[in-house]
Amino acid sequence: MALTTTILDGRNNDIIVNQTVAATAADNDVTGKAGTLYAVQVTNGSAEVAYVKLYDANGATDANVPFLILMTVNGSTRTFVIPDGIAYSTGLCLRCVDTGGVAGTSTPSGGTSVGVQLVVS
Repeated sequence: MALTTTILDGRNNDIIVNQTVAATAADNDVTGKAGTLYAVQVTNGSAEVAYVKLYDANGATDANVPFLILMTVNGSTRTFVIPDGIAYSTGLCLRCVDTGGVAGTSTPSGGTSVGVQLVVS
């Protein structure tokens, strides 16, 4: 997985989280603190529908309940903007699987990877 976190400007708290290869194995506590989620962009290069699942936790597995599930069909890019934001209090984790609902243990396959970008503050 190629996860990077970039502070947009030292004068404020805005952060971009970029995961170029999202998978069923969680990227845990990607911001290292509580915050607010303002936007998510999912680029699905796989051959299957991708479900990006976000968790308010320090760690996440398929047994945890996500606070947000975002579906993106194969071969497309979707941008989800949340003007008022969604606050999370513990940490922000993300997983990407090929099934909706709470569970899901398989990463979308075929084609290229699923990329996820988050804007948080």
